[in-house]
Amino acid sequence: RPFIQGIFLISWIKNEKLGQQVVLISEQSIEESVLASLTGFQRPKQIFNNQKIFFTESGKVDRIKTQKRLQKSIDEETVRGSA
Repeated sequence: RPFIQGIFLISWIKNEKLGQQVVLISEQSIEESVLASLTGFQRPKQIFNNQKIFFTESGKVDRIKTQKRLQKSIDEETVRGSA
C-alpha cells in the first residue's frame, strides 16, 4: 500500500459552509497513487503541496503556526481573487 513520504500534517482551514474543513499540508507533492488508495472519508477535502511546515524549538511540527500561515495565504489569495 502506498504511503506519504516526507513531512506532512493533517490540519484544518476555515470553511463558510462547514465551519472547518480537514486539509492535508505537505512539504512535497503527494503522488496521485497515494491519494487514490484512500477511500472517500479518509481523503482530506483539500491538499496543499509544497507548503512551508514550521517546527517548535524541540523539533516537533508546529501545527498552530503552520495552520495560521496557510490560512493567511488562503485569505490573501481570496482577497486578490475578488478584487
